[in-house]
Amino acid sequence: MELKCNICGESYDVFISLGGQRIRCPKCLSFERHRRFKDMYDKYLSLEFLFENKEILACVPGTPELEYFFRGANRVISFDVRPVSWFDFQMDITNMKKNEDQSFDVFVAIAVMQHVEKDYLVPAEIYRVLRPG
Repeated sequence: MELKCNICGESYDVFISLGGQRIRCPKCLSFERHRRFKDMYDKYLSLEFLFENKEILACVPGTPELEYFFRGANRVISFDVRPVSWFDFQMDITNMKKNEDQSFDVFVAIAVMQHVEKDYLVPAEIYRVLRPG
């Protein structure tokens, strides 16, 4: 049985090697964290909550999130703490005041919290920007 990327279907045989292991899909640019997120979303989250027609605030989204996971969203606002031009905002996940209270349906950050110094501030900020329900 041939192993394939669960996001785009690319063969595992052509994955990009880093550190001697094939870990990055050359087609969708996913890493293992993206493929595991898709597994969990498909198996559990999608049964109760879809990204389609939602307004999403995404912290440092990559190609898999933007082109595959959030494809049917009404709006996606992206941000990073670094001053990079390809995201909508530069802001810190611990202080997202550029967004009004209860202004998004979904908040997504994959593999971000280990980089946050004052991570205890994050849950309140996420709660603040999310709409009830």
